[in-house]
Amino acid sequence: MYRSFTAPVTYPVPVMREAYNTIVGYYPDDYGLEDVAVLGVPTFKTSGSGLPDDVLYNFAVTAKWFVQCNTKFVAGYALLIVFFPNETIYSDTPFRTHEAMGFIGTIINYGNNSDNSEASNSGLVVTDLLQPDQTSTFENWNEVYGPYTEAGVPVSALMAEFDFADDANSVSDPINIDGERGELNARTPPFAPEDIIILTDGRCSSTCTILVDQMASKGVRTVAVGGRPRAGVIQANYRRYQRV
Repeated sequence: MYRSFTAPVTYPVPVMREAYNTIVGYYPDDYGLEDVAVLGVPTFKTSGSGLPDDVLYNFAVTAKWFVQCNTKFVAGYALLIVFFPNETIYSDTPFRTHEAMGFIGTIINYGNNSDNSEASNSGLVVTDLLQPDQTSTFENWNEVYGPYTEAGVPVSALMAEFDFADDANSVSDPINIDGERGELNARTPPFAPEDIIILTDGRCSSTCTILVDQMASKGVRTVAVGGRPRAGVIQANYRRYQRV
């Protein structure tokens, strides 16, 4: 079982933190930094290993409280919405197509097969898929499967990674998309993109990569820190996980 922890003793005293230290916030009191806020996200793991069910909700509300200065986020995408609450989240991912995948998708979507629990959890049921605009759906399996081509590789159509407005509730899914459910119902960005800087150690392969990619697309600057102590450009381990 997880237990709550105290804040790291080698850091300044935080003005806020989530009980499990999944997110912490600081207001530096050094000269010249009076208008700077520092948000630390050491991990995006907000489920499993004995964590309570409401840790994601607390992560989101804590982030929003800090960013918007004392007002009452799924990690990664949810943090994006804290900074850009007036925009619809764009996400897209295809899968590589081949003959076996075509057969599997055809069988899953034939007749009432999609009602089977194993089929419904496959991620291939057409009626559960959404296009990246978070609005458009697919007519049938052929529209999903294609095949289409990207860089000479046969792939499916682009699909949204999540339906952010589906079955949302304040505890398990606090993201608010276009006024649909959720607790994060602000509409004004708290900061301009040019006033946000991300410091990352470059060890990104999944959620942090998604967040950095999304934030950078909004005009947010990034700085890679760490690495080997040598002069020159730092090479960050930065890639779009959903494209691997």
